[in-house]
Amino acid sequence: MEPRSPIVREIANPATQVVLDSVADCGDEDVANAVRAAGRAQTGLRRLGVVDRCALGAPLVEALRDRAAPLARVLGLESGKPMCEARDEIRAAIDCLESRVVRPVDSAPPGNESRDGVLAVLTAFDRPLLGLAAAVTSALRDGDALVCKAPQENPLSTLLFAECLEVLPPGLVNVLSGGPATAAALVRAGEVGRVVCSGPRSVRELIAALVAAQGKPAAIDAGAIMPIIVLGGADLDLAAAGAAWAGLRHGGQNCDARVRIYVERGIAAAFADRLHLYTAFLEVGDPTKPDTDLGPLISHEAARAAEEQVARALKDGARLKLGGRSFNPWGLSGHFFQPTILTEVTPGSFGAREEILAPVLTILPFTQPEDLVRLLGAQSTRGAQLYAREEVAARDLLAALRVSVSGGIEHVLTPQPMWFPYKAREGRESGGPGLGLAQH
Repeated sequence: MEPRSPIVREIANPATQVVLDSVADCGDEDVANAVRAAGRAQTGLRRLGVVDRCALGAPLVEALRDRAAPLARVLGLESGKPMCEARDEIRAAIDCLESRVVRPVDSAPPGNESRDGVLAVLTAFDRPLLGLAAAVTSALRDGDALVCKAPQENPLSTLLFAECLEVLPPGLVNVLSGGPATAAALVRAGEVGRVVCSGPRSVRELIAALVAAQGKPAAIDAGAIMPIIVLGGADLDLAAAGAAWAGLRHGGQNCDARVRIYVERGIAAAFADRLHLYTAFLEVGDPTKPDTDLGPLISHEAARAAEEQVARALKDGARLKLGGRSFNPWGLSGHFFQPTILTEVTPGSFGAREEILAPVLTILPFTQPEDLVRLLGAQSTRGAQLYAREEVAARDLLAALRVSVSGGIEHVLTPQPMWFPYKAREGRESGGPGLGLAQH
């Protein structure tokens, strides 16, 4: 369905500021049309059993495979993702659908067909296609039709993804482009029964206020901490590579989990040196070039905010080991930010608590493992990585962390063969084959 709104928004390449295309700023009429279409589709969808609903995902997987190359290129151009990361996101989106919907249809769990209203989904700019694929997966399994608002910063790849959605029944998945006004109209729509939202804190807070006023159930990403823990005796080269991989994916713009690196104080200085050595030689530049490790930030506002946040962290006691400023590599005019390392960050300080969506790696030294367990227990966490050499000490800490850390803990006892994507330039989204992390 073509948008009715006459208002359009230009979408530019964040590396060069060249305009790529323009999209509609969907208004109230567009939102109402999309929600009504979803309501009609949901009635028919819920007449199907869960196995039959899941079977609808198979043609979508094939359509995405056929369009994988152009999807990755558009995603990289509008998001500033290096092409290896863009390709990884497409693969992750396909795998999400295939593993959760297409393959296990014979054992699919019962859906939630009793829920009222259609599903509204607001995806984040850091992984928009994976977010949409996850929403479609849930919709097929649960019997929900959905309306997705694409992120305003980079909607072009989501709109291209929407062309693949044409293999599904009409109205089952509807995609809107626009900014905060579009999001507000979608959340307020009477036919919307539930809201799912991820994105930067400003977006999460806006949507949380709207759903609270409407009294609608919502799943809003809390912006958790992902701790990386390095104990004395760990292979510091290995830990530095792992920390860089986790913290610098999509230029550090990870809306779902902020990486914090907790290092035993006795090795903190040596670890910072290794991380500096590793990070300083990453290639920052045009994300379409195969040798690029880090692209630009999503917008000028994002780069300016990162610069201000680093300055505030330094004022609050952190020390600058590397970077900290916007810059223009290779004469590019886009929104680039230097890879940055902050050391001597203390719990509760600005650098520890703030959501910095930029390539900023934050090191927090700790003295006793018990202090770390208490600290992480007081925060919202999402998984963890633990680097250690002594198996007994590592397993004791793992046992204690399971009480306070939600999500899986990746446990690395070194020396151990590892594979990191900034060396192979593929596999960043999922960690890649043969990552060598023992799951506990």
